[in-house]
Amino acid sequence: MPLKGSSWRWLIVLQIIFLVALQVLNLFKAVPKPNRADDSGYYAWAQSWLDDHDCDPTNQLAGNPLFPIIKRPGNGGGSVVLNKYPIGWSAAVFPAMATGEFLSRSTSQAGMGALAPLVVQCAWIGVYLWCIAGIWAAYDGLRLLTDARSSACAVALAWLGTSAFAYSWKSPGMAHGVSMSAICLAYWCAIRAGRSRPDAWFSFAWGIFASIAICTRTLNVLILIPSVLLLISNGRINPVHLMNRKSFFRMGMAILGMLPLILFQASIWHSLYGVWYFNGYAANHEGFAFNAANLMLFLFSTQKGFLLWHPVVILAVLGLLTPFLAAGAASLRFVAFSCLVLIVVTVLLYGSWSFWSLGNAYGARWTADLFWVWAFGLACLFSSARSAFRATAIAAVCLAMVSVLWIGGQIANRVPLDDQLDITFPHWGRVQLP
Repeated sequence: MPLKGSSWRWLIVLQIIFLVALQVLNLFKAVPKPNRADDSGYYAWAQSWLDDHDCDPTNQLAGNPLFPIIKRPGNGGGSVVLNKYPIGWSAAVFPAMATGEFLSRSTSQAGMGALAPLVVQCAWIGVYLWCIAGIWAAYDGLRLLTDARSSACAVALAWLGTSAFAYSWKSPGMAHGVSMSAICLAYWCAIRAGRSRPDAWFSFAWGIFASIAICTRTLNVLILIPSVLLLISNGRINPVHLMNRKSFFRMGMAILGMLPLILFQASIWHSLYGVWYFNGYAANHEGFAFNAANLMLFLFSTQKGFLLWHPVVILAVLGLLTPFLAAGAASLRFVAFSCLVLIVVTVLLYGSWSFWSLGNAYGARWTADLFWVWAFGLACLFSSARSAFRATAIAAVCLAMVSVLWIGGQIANRVPLDDQLDITFPHWGRVQLP
């Protein structure tokens, strides 16, 4: 058991217990029904597989204005729904939804289909299991790169200090909980592949988790790049280790693990839209254009501005710089550098999107997808700040609590999820947003 022998294991155990308690509360209190917004697109694929036994979600999304009907390309004729979301979320929770449908056959919900309350509850449980596994995997992988204390504190504070807090609990129907967890499991496999046997299986599992992450959110291709470096270098980044027979073998096994779901996704896109790769956002007339003013709002606006809502990421970025300063952390420099580049590219991408604040979102929700990167940065920071660990940890806790207050305000309906320009705080008066 990877937690055994560390006095800091209790921090990660308590975090998981706390998360499970929140998840159970949400299962009993919330109404398990897609709200006909974005989450409908994620459910639709599994609905189609379960109800219609096909890969066309037109029946499931017909009448939803967010998913327009378009003419089917080629000689097939007819029309098809434009679902801009890929199949990863549905693929990840399909076993749970299929179990829910099987159970619903003997209850009063029989005949209600793949959106029967029991089926959706099972889907939520499936997402929750993914999130718990992702958090555990993040801890176990990072403790091998740094140490148990740094890893446990980093995972807990990266979770609290970003939108991972909300998307692993309050909004399981959105993609970010599964996306975060699949990425964490892919990084865990990449680290374990060079330290455990048989490494072929860890490489193959990396491919499976990476394909789920990519088929959940295509942008995860970028987020997985540092894990590729870890995979091909035995978890110890050094240019000498990047190209050898074992590296090629691990990448071969990883590709084998990726192919089934990636090919399945490509075949669905081809049958529905006539292309092997379908950019749903571009097809839905959502594009990117750099705008300095939007970038500043993206970073600092009270409308879910990245740094204002999640300031703990500042410490995570500082932590990614520490491998370049400490001689003992030289083996992590390539990973840290690739993570820094990834953060810059991601900020520029989202800051260039016309819908930069992401509307109805718990904070800057894309921070959940980069959960492992923030945790890695914080782990590097805590590991390097041995003499000042307590002060560094207190600072990180204070900054993480800012996110908890913002997102907690959203969950308590005190801070709006959408882009309203005014927020009225009880006893605080009116606050004008930019």
